[in-house]
Amino acid sequence: MEGLAGVSAIAAGATAVIAGVLLAAFFATRSQLLGHANDAAAAVMAILLMPVALAVLNRFSDTGALILLVTAIGLVGMTVAAVASVLTAAGRLSVAQLTAWQGGSFLVLFLWVLGTSVTILVWGRLPVGLGWLGIGAGLLVTVATLEILRLARRMGGLSALERLERPPLIAMITTLAAFAAFPIWCVWLGLALAT
Repeated sequence: MEGLAGVSAIAAGATAVIAGVLLAAFFATRSQLLGHANDAAAAVMAILLMPVALAVLNRFSDTGALILLVTAIGLVGMTVAAVASVLTAAGRLSVAQLTAWQGGSFLVLFLWVLGTSVTILVWGRLPVGLGWLGIGAGLLVTVATLEILRLARRMGGLSALERLERPPLIAMITTLAAFAAFPIWCVWLGLALAT
C-alpha cells in the first residue's frame, strides 16, 4: 500500500507544479481558461493525496489518536479542495466563493501537512528534513491566509477581493513560496514511503 501511496505522492507533487505554473500564467494573463485548468489540476492533486494521507496514518497508527485527527483533517481538506476546484473549473463559484472554499480547503490541507510534519519530527520513521520542510510550507500558507483575511476585512469582505487588479504582495509571495516547497515535500514523502 505504501508503495502505491508513494507513487501517488510523487504524482501529486508533479500535479502541484503544473497547478502552480497554471496559476502564475492565470495571474499574468487573466485568462479564464488557464484559471479553470489550474482548478482542474488542483482537484487532481487533492485526489492524489488521499491515499498518501491513509499511508501516513498506517505508518504512524501506533502513535496515538493525534495522527487519526490529523488524517481526518487532511481528508476533509482534500475532499473540499477537490470539490471546490471542480466547481470553480466548471465556473460554478464566484471569486469570493472560490476564495472562501478553495482557499479554506487548502489551508486545511496544509494543516495536514503541518500535522504530518510534526508527527515526523516527534516519532521519526520518515526523514527529519521532510518534517521541517512541511512545517515551513504550513507556516507560509498560514501567513498568506491571514494576510488575505486581513485585506478582505479592510476592504469590506471576500467579495471585495474581485476588485483587486493584482494579488496582495505578501499573500502572493508566501503562497508562491509554500507552493514551491509543497511539491518538493510531496515528492520527498513519496520517495520515503516507496522505500
